Amino acid sequence: MAPKKSELPISLREKIVSLRENGLSYREIGKKVNVCFSTVRYIIKRHKERGYTSNNLRSGRPKKLSLQIKRNIIREASKNPFVSAITLANDVASTSGVQICAQSVRNVLHDAQKLMWEISKEKTSLN
Repeated sequence: MAPKKSELPISLREKIVSLRENGLSYREIGKKVNVCFSTVRYIIKRHKERGYTSNNLRSGRPKKLSLQIKRNIIREASKNPFVSAITLANDVASTSGVQICAQSVRNVLHDAQKLMWEISKEKTSLN
């Protein structure tokens, strides 16, 4: 059998479903596509329950700040480096209607600073 991987490609899953619809057994499909028969059985079971072979969306909290809002925060902070995070958070709330705390502003600026540092590090290594 193949080494354990995190996920099977969707094309392989669809191939497994089509082979099952052609009448092959789980073990025959497993040998043909080099996957464990229990994995084949699980894929077929999920296809019967859901009607499709792709993955469900991952859970997690949706992002509160869009890329445009993040760029606006960075732009305002670079215009006036001495502005407080609370003031920037209030500006974001008034312009975009998204309520964020000062720590979120600090996180955006910190991530931008790390990105700029990485870019400058790459440029110096190219020289």
